Amino acid sequence: MRSLSFIALIFLGLAGTAGAGELVVTKSTVPGLDPGTIIDGADKLSLKAGHRLSLIAPTGKVINLVGPYQGIPDASAGGPREEKLVTTLATLMTGHGRDASQLGATRNAAERRGRQVWAVEVGASGAQCIQKGQAPVLWQPGATQPRPVELAKTGGERVRIAWPKGEAMAPWPKKVPVADGATYLIGGVSVVLHFVATPSGNPAELAAALTEKGCDAQALAVLGTAE
Repeated sequence: MRSLSFIALIFLGLAGTAGAGELVVTKSTVPGLDPGTIIDGADKLSLKAGHRLSLIAPTGKVINLVGPYQGIPDASAGGPREEKLVTTLATLMTGHGRDASQLGATRNAAERRGRQVWAVEVGASGAQCIQKGQAPVLWQPGATQPRPVELAKTGGERVRIAWPKGEAMAPWPKKVPVADGATYLIGGVSVVLHFVATPSGNPAELAAALTEKGCDAQALAVLGTAE
């Protein structure tokens, strides 16, 4: 096991299978075991009654453990490509070295998104990712009466969007061109849009692709809803 945080698991066997794949902790109720910990999948581990642990493999396989538990979570073999992906996911989960308040805000944004990974959130500044080849959708989460929003590409014409009554979503205006890496003012907040291709059926690869573009809340939402 290697870790980016203190580990509070009890190991039953320290000798794992050579070349075994590594897993990243995404959720945990084990005291002292934080999301982002990297675990050798071939190591035997034990969870006490009531403890819960969620892990993800580079293949996208999600492993949910509930104590009492004793066993080997995943003895699959890994390789250099998988190790790089594991490190990317672990760094995402631990916040890229940001302080606790910044990490907490990112996690809250991810929880707010849930399965709403690809919507452009109104009021959220910084990088947001959209699916390559798909028209963006604007989103005002939790708004019972969404307010009208002005949207413009930097240096371009402002377009006022009258939100559909009772709807959290609105289509991106056709008058505003969508460009990879372009900056937009959405409701007075600056947003940089990035195109991301969606890897087929692998939430680990998708989360890594999102975090490499700076879309951490969306990446965490992918991991948080992976099954």
